[in-house]
Amino acid sequence: YAFNLDFTTADSRTLTPGTGAAGLPRITQSASGGIRVELLRRVGSGLSYTPVKSSGLGQVWTGFSSVPMVTPVSTDWERVVYDEPVPPGEVRCFAKVQVGFEP
Repeated sequence: YAFNLDFTTADSRTLTPGTGAAGLPRITQSASGGIRVELLRRVGSGLSYTPVKSSGLGQVWTGFSSVPMVTPVSTDWERVVYDEPVPPGEVRCFAKVQVGFEP
């Protein structure tokens, strides 16, 4: 529901950057060496989408500080792209998107 996947089957596809209309968030290295997260966000659903990062899987996760670029896709969806810098000297960085519900 949150990423416009097909709930009638085991749908685990990843979003195609720039053009995809469904899929799990695409997390890659940005052109500047940081983290790029691209996702579809359902408009007016009460869902919250929070990208977070950590230096290790067992470490504390912190929210992104970058401002997202938001592009409307339809009346129900928008494409959201974050380009998050990685702190200097950081040898690895993990990212994920937390989805919550805010009624």
